[in-house]
Amino acid sequence: SYTDSDALNGLHPRSRRASKLLKRLDPEWGGDSGTYSKTPAELESQWKLAKNELPTLLASGTMVENLRRKQGGDTALHVWVRHPAEALAGTDADRRQCGEFFEEWVEQLPSDRRMPLTSDDGPEADGGDDAMDVVEQLGAYKNVIVEGVAGSGKTHLLERLKAHYAGRTTVLVFHPSTSYEDFVVGLRPTGSEFAVVPGPFLVMCERAARDPEHDYLLFIDEVNRANTARVLGDLLMVIEASKRAGAGPESSSGDGNASEYWEWRPEDYRTVLTDEELRRRPEAISVQLQTPLEGGRKHLVVPRNLHVLGTMNTTDRSIGTIDLALRRRFHWRTAEVLVGARLQEALEPQQAERLGTVIEWHERANETLRTEVGPDSQLGHSYFFARDASAEEVAEALLHQLAEIAHTFNIGEAVMERLFDGGAASLPDGRRLRQVGKGLGRRFVIGYGAAETGAASSNDIAP
Repeated sequence: SYTDSDALNGLHPRSRRASKLLKRLDPEWGGDSGTYSKTPAELESQWKLAKNELPTLLASGTMVENLRRKQGGDTALHVWVRHPAEALAGTDADRRQCGEFFEEWVEQLPSDRRMPLTSDDGPEADGGDDAMDVVEQLGAYKNVIVEGVAGSGKTHLLERLKAHYAGRTTVLVFHPSTSYEDFVVGLRPTGSEFAVVPGPFLVMCERAARDPEHDYLLFIDEVNRANTARVLGDLLMVIEASKRAGAGPESSSGDGNASEYWEWRPEDYRTVLTDEELRRRPEAISVQLQTPLEGGRKHLVVPRNLHVLGTMNTTDRSIGTIDLALRRRFHWRTAEVLVGARLQEALEPQQAERLGTVIEWHERANETLRTEVGPDSQLGHSYFFARDASAEEVAEALLHQLAEIAHTFNIGEAVMERLFDGGAASLPDGRRLRQVGKGLGRRFVIGYGAAETGAASSNDIAP
């Protein structure tokens, strides 16, 4: 790790550039008398955030805050809380100058000092930005749904978010059998008897309320595979951002220890109030649970620091949709498919070169599908990020997905032919889909070589 404070205190060739940047961000910084604990990798990461949607100087507040903390004293506070005017007063010229200082400084960093702003196994170039965008949206809206076609990186986003929430995450996968009793609370078998058991939603509410200084994330994969209106039930009102509540006097101790929450007794839950507790908190907006907890606890209050993120596959038409009443409780975000140059930039250079022809076909095929069928029929990009995947393997995976899409959207043979009409962008060994049959039982299978007429050949089925 980079811990040599001399680099930022005047004894390193890069010190002047770093000092210009830090003094621009914090005019009170002492330069050669202060220390700065962030590594070059962390600075790069924070600057990438700073160039996002927030004003540069405000988003760079994390850098200034760290600097103030290292200087000690009562200045160790969030810069945007203690000095909001200064943080927001940056002009366009200030932002440009900060950018110039930072880019000049980064150019001088040895390659082994630079942070790979992305991980090894997913759509890296856009993954970091997407994750930070989602974090900001969760902070603002509390409930977010990321929708997109299969293979567009929705689940990959989870790895980024788990790192941000640092162990304060619960992951669920909805399926047709998921019920309100599973998710919220209900009578569940415990040995030879039945007892009231809080579900993961109540547990996460409780964890968040006992630790008000941190945000918590409930990640629901495939949120539309269950009957969501039935699963969420009476939560429909209280999960809204405007209906959330802060920690009450009984829940402000900050003792959210993840190692203990399995042992919490239902009668001690602080987010499920008794009639008397609710009377003492008239400002709290609550909902009465269908199954009360022990001790007369029946009024649920959802804390502000619990974030709910759902993912939704828009390609599969066989699963349920989200009704309008529920849709308006969530902020919706589309996971875009990476194609062409953006996909090449996201891949390792050697991988991008090895898969160049397939990337070209993928871009051309998605343009045709988006135009002729619709955006939900596009092919995902996740196959390209499989470690050491060959062009043949990626092509096979894409064709299998295309066959499912053709069945789902009833794509005709004419449109399918346009995807394989020759040209420079073709798949290895002439791989393609061929239609077998013309009636209701028709389907597309993988074949090789030039198109044939008549019955399917022995090459129609992939080995």
